[in-house]
Amino acid sequence: MEACRKEDFWNMCLARGIGPSYSTSDIQPYVDAGLQRFVLPFLRYVERELKRADAAYMPARIAERKFDDVILGPAFAAKFPQTHEHLKRVSAEFLRPQETAAWQNVGNSCRQAMLEFCRECCQVLDMQLTDDTKGGDVKAIAHQLISANYSSERFAAGLELVVASVWDYAQSLTHRSNATREEALRAYLWTDLAINEIATLLTK
Repeated sequence: MEACRKEDFWNMCLARGIGPSYSTSDIQPYVDAGLQRFVLPFLRYVERELKRADAAYMPARIAERKFDDVILGPAFAAKFPQTHEHLKRVSAEFLRPQETAAWQNVGNSCRQAMLEFCRECCQVLDMQLTDDTKGGDVKAIAHQLISANYSSERFAAGLELVVASVWDYAQSLTHRSNATREEALRAYLWTDLAINEIATLLTK
């Protein structure tokens, strides 16, 4: 590609022995050989990479990346091992037959995952909770974590509301014996995404 800036393509191919399997004084076979052997494969490679980049931001792939690459990935597991294992265990609940599942239990498991995550965050940051913050108060702990790591007060407040809402939703699910699979799945997805948002702040 660099050489093409300084000389004609056909002459570059000829000088470097890029050409047909037969001898000819015609320029076109040398151009065709260069295109087939180098230019077109490179363009196909670029096309594949562009499609791959676009695919990474398709709605389904965005969700996939959040869970497979982040929450359930090795980097998250290394930093937050207990939360990682807990979320994996919760995900296995959705493989149960519908008739044997107690979906309200997922709500309690999601709350436990958030609590474990807050504890691990405090350990990672070596952060001391304020005297008026109880060890099991996820909302208060999240407030301290987010405030200490988010430069924008407005977005920090928004993220705190997200965490609080997810906690409240999981709590409401815990007290509903007739909770459905879809409600449990919603609690699990929201819990994972809320955890991911805070984890992202801590791993920047």
